[in-house]
Amino acid sequence: MIIDRQGNSLNIEFDSSRYQSADIIKQTLSDFEIRDLKMVDTDIEDIIRRFYRKEL
Repeated sequence: MIIDRQGNSLNIEFDSSRYQSADIIKQTLSDFEIRDLKMVDTDIEDIIRRFYRKEL
């Protein structure tokens, strides 16, 4: 899991085969005051690119 906090923004990247998004959201809501929530699924092209760059 990767957590990146920049100012008022929090970006959480996680492996959906290991974690359920509902659990991530529940924990985040209990730890932070959330004003807006955006969920984005990673494009397969980005996954392949990161794999070949050895980022995964």
